[in-house]
Amino acid sequence: MHDIRETTNMKFYTSLICGFLFLLGMSSCYDEPDFPMEPRLIDFDGGFKQGIKYKDVPNTIVDSLILRVVFQDGDGNLGLTGDEPSPILREQFIFQLDENGEFVRYDPALEPFDCTRFSYFNIVGRDTIQDTIAIEYNPYYYNFEVGLYVKEDGVFEEFDFRKELCRAPLGGRFPLLKDDFSNTKPLEGVIQYSIASTGLQTRFRNDTLKLTVRIRDRALNESNIIESEAFVWNDIEVPVDE
Repeated sequence: MHDIRETTNMKFYTSLICGFLFLLGMSSCYDEPDFPMEPRLIDFDGGFKQGIKYKDVPNTIVDSLILRVVFQDGDGNLGLTGDEPSPILREQFIFQLDENGEFVRYDPALEPFDCTRFSYFNIVGRDTIQDTIAIEYNPYYYNFEVGLYVKEDGVFEEFDFRKELCRAPLGGRFPLLKDDFSNTKPLEGVIQYSIASTGLQTRFRNDTLKLTVRIRDRALNESNIIESEAFVWNDIEVPVDE
């Protein structure tokens, strides 16, 4: 058995805190807005610095990088639950099987470990597996995708959290924005996304950075990608009570 759960001392924990302001245009006095069926991101919300801020929370080990983005969607089919009926939306990993239908286990004698292809698991479905097994990441699991780009020699390059740190990327899942999806009226509003972290500032405090955001609806339609202005941590740090 090969336990590779701790491959770095830097740990990243992410959580999703969403606040929504819906401007629906539903009144009979107004025409409904004509948005495309694919979600659209307008920009980072300028309600605070560039729509991005960082809170260094005193006397705790967890700080927060907070993003706010303005969205539109023609039928409002946005959001995911934790118990989605479709495996495409429910499962984070696609497990690799050999010709005998057995899980493919990592063998250090055959190749070096690559955390973009292998991960440690205790439970897979109804099976208990305490080993490192081959996987593919489900590209549709997150509906809020965040890319972090670091400036190197004058060029911004995306930082690959899985490859570099064996950690999940800075993305997540926001919850359902409607109780009833038979209601296909459009939605417009703001998504606020909070990344709680013990290592982001330490790792990137001296770097010039950019962030990108893309969202995805329940039909797997992807939005455009919006990109922040370049910043350093001092640009976005705010008091914890702000």
